[in-house]
Amino acid sequence: MGCGLTEEDNVIEVQPRTNGGIICSDADGLSLSLAQSSGQALVTTQESTTSTSYTDLATFGPSVSIVTGTKALVMFSADHDIVAGGEAARMSVAVSGATIIPADDQYAFHNPTVVNIQISYALLFTNLTPGTNVFTAKYKAKAAGTVQFANRRIVVTPG
Repeated sequence: MGCGLTEEDNVIEVQPRTNGGIICSDADGLSLSLAQSSGQALVTTQESTTSTSYTDLATFGPSVSIVTGTKALVMFSADHDIVAGGEAARMSVAVSGATIIPADDQYAFHNPTVVNIQISYALLFTNLTPGTNVFTAKYKAKAAGTVQFANRRIVVTPG
C-alpha cells in the first residue's frame, strides 16, 4: 500500500500530488502528505571545453529528471579551473521536459581566477510547468581559452 503504511493503518485513499509526492487519507479524515524526495547526479570525470556558448562536455551532465510542481530548488557544484587563457569558467543549468529554460549566465556561477576551486550554487526556480522536468548542467568559457570541470554534481528538490 502507498505512503509506507500497512492495511492495519486504515488508509483508504492515496492521491498523487502535483509535485510527484502523494497524499494519504485514512477513515478518520486524517491526511499525511509526503513530498517527492530530491534527485541527484554526479559526474567525476575531469573534462574541458573552449566553447564560449553553454555546451555539454564529453561526458553528458550531470542531469536529474524529476516530477516538480511550479518550483524546484536546484543546487550544483564542480571543481573548475582555467587551463589556458580565458577569463572565467562558468557552469549553468538548463531545464527541459515540461519546462524549457536554456542555460544562461543568470543561472550560472563562475570562477574568475586561474586557481582550481570548487564552487557550489543554489537556484530557486519558481516558473516551472508542473510535470517531469529535466535539469542538466552546462558549461562554457567566458572568453577564448580552455576551462575544465570535475566532480560535477546537481541536486534537485521539488518545492
